[in-house]
Amino acid sequence: MDFMYPFLDGCAGSDEFYDFEPEAYSLADLLAQVRELDTASDAPFNFSTDEDMLVWALAQICESPLGRALASNARHEDWAIELDDCLDEYGDGQFIAEAQMRILILPRCAPSAPILARSPYMRALFVAELCRGLRGVWHQDSGVRPANDLTVKDQIRWTRALNADYDLITLSIAWDMREAGFPELWRHLIGSDLGDMAVGWVAMLERNPQGLSQTNFLKRMFLEWQSDRAAVNHADHQMLTRLDTALHAPGTGKGFGARALTTTDLYGLSTLPDGASYLESLARIILEDEAQATIADPLNAAHLQQIEADIAQMKMTHAGFRDRDLARKFFPDLEMMSVDTLV
Repeated sequence: MDFMYPFLDGCAGSDEFYDFEPEAYSLADLLAQVRELDTASDAPFNFSTDEDMLVWALAQICESPLGRALASNARHEDWAIELDDCLDEYGDGQFIAEAQMRILILPRCAPSAPILARSPYMRALFVAELCRGLRGVWHQDSGVRPANDLTVKDQIRWTRALNADYDLITLSIAWDMREAGFPELWRHLIGSDLGDMAVGWVAMLERNPQGLSQTNFLKRMFLEWQSDRAAVNHADHQMLTRLDTALHAPGTGKGFGARALTTTDLYGLSTLPDGASYLESLARIILEDEAQATIADPLNAAHLQQIEADIAQMKMTHAGFRDRDLARKFFPDLEMMSVDTLV
């Protein structure tokens, strides 16, 4: 542990680790503290509390016009931020936007605030997840619907588009921060799974020295994201794992429905704070292109086949027959339910 993480030296058993209940901080109060700073450089760097961490991270993000607009929206909608050890099904930290309570729950990304202050890697993780969380709050406030009532194929399309949106928004904020003199997050992204996208981002700027509108630029980068097989495979794996869990876990619902994805869904997903949607000209193509709902990765494809088989089994199990002999002729290997069972 000491060899891998030298910044943890001397911390074991000290009060630098969290041993208290998390507290929710009003985004309005946090941004008020940010406004009192001349620049993000004036934000407390050797922070010792969750509040210090949030003020510092928001000061960085507000150097980006997009990040500032997302934070301002969350403030006007009375959101608060809480730090906790929230993990997704893969054991990774992932934000939770709790719409009813108006609380954005973020992973701490470190055992304590002082340790986060000493680790550039953990600081960058924290800021990146805050970018994604603020985008998630925007989705909640703009009426973006959950995907659990979509057909399985449309859930593939939706999850890919959603993941791409989070990645593009994070890259956009990180680039703005770099241009403002705060390159830490951008450097982190270059060395992360988004490294190829970050390189493509710079290449796109170099190919268009006179600049592109934000919507046109994000539209082109969305197409770049779609060609990144690792990003697409990860999105597919997320969707399949979530659906598999919903199918087999009691009380979670079946995880899919009959609703078809619409252009309105994609417009809402990709809408920016200025009201423009960068997928406006691509939405119809996404819906009509079968490749957008086709899984090429062999492992993910096998997982999808198993899920489809489970769904077919569930449908047959719940098919009602009043004549048991007739039912056995159709499904000789299926243990039938009561004759009173109806679809």
